[in-house]
Amino acid sequence: MTERLLNGRLALFDVTDVEALCRKVIDVQLRKTHAHLRPNDFDDAVAFLVGTAYELSLRYDPSRDIAFSTYCWRILRLRIVDFYRTRFSDRRFGGDDKAAVDFPHSLDAPADGHADGDSLGSTLSSGTGDPAADSFAGSLRALGGGNRQTAEDKAIIRRLVA
Repeated sequence: MTERLLNGRLALFDVTDVEALCRKVIDVQLRKTHAHLRPNDFDDAVAFLVGTAYELSLRYDPSRDIAFSTYCWRILRLRIVDFYRTRFSDRRFGGDDKAAVDFPHSLDAPADGHADGDSLGSTLSSGTGDPAADSFAGSLRALGGGNRQTAEDKAIIRRLVA
């Protein structure tokens, strides 16, 4: 487990630190089920839930009678199961193979799996050095030119936080 995955605090509505909320959701679920995760799996679960929290913020309706923190907590508690099923497979319907996860094996390999894509190394080194511009939230703002609801943008967000 690393101390922090994001290079700053991501705040959404009344949640001042989304990463801390996601870590708390995971800790509560692990205690409740008497389970544990390896440090790298824990960090991946945090990243998965941070991405999910961002997606929830896009759908959240502040005019409803529920705080975003409560709404987010309730949904994230359920979404941790999605992470488990993705990471460790879902054997309820006869699947006995571990879920296939495609991880880049080289910084020189294309980051998106296409031969003409940028390499992961060039993507990581293309930052400006400005924490505000290079932050997770800054990356999300830049994705769709204001149209973050498209399926393509959501796929990019999932790849960023995975």
